[in-house]
Amino acid sequence: KSAVSGIYKQKVNHADPKDNSTFDQVYFTNDAHYKAGGPVFFLFGGEGAASSVRLSSMTNIGDNAKTYGALLVELEHRFYGKSQPFAELTVDNLKHLNSEQALKDADEFIQYLLKQRSIENAKVIVFGGSYAGALAAWFREKYPKTAAGAIASSAP
Repeated sequence: KSAVSGIYKQKVNHADPKDNSTFDQVYFTNDAHYKAGGPVFFLFGGEGAASSVRLSSMTNIGDNAKTYGALLVELEHRFYGKSQPFAELTVDNLKHLNSEQALKDADEFIQYLLKQRSIENAKVIVFGGSYAGALAAWFREKYPKTAAGAIASSAP
């Protein structure tokens, strides 16, 4: 079974509660090996478009999903791939391209996903490599109630 893509209406500016503007953020899920009560393996998107290939059985995260009965999820990073908050990349618009916004994107999306799938009690393990690995480590530190653990590969 291959990954399925979806769109999540993400806030453009999490730092301003009065700003209700949103953009379409791409995500992929793969439940081929998911077993009821299993964990969620959340892969942070990095500096490029998200891809269903990263959630396949031919990857390390895919192999672990088989072992642990996990739901696989990847959220595309804002400003990469099709997850574009703005049509133009002006200096003013690019102020929303930062790790704080990306971390809050992940938290908001994970809460949505858990509720949507009625798996609010699932343990979430976040993954990432390089910059996305740093996001995974920072996420576990900043959102310990959301992420039960983090695997940060080649993180700075």
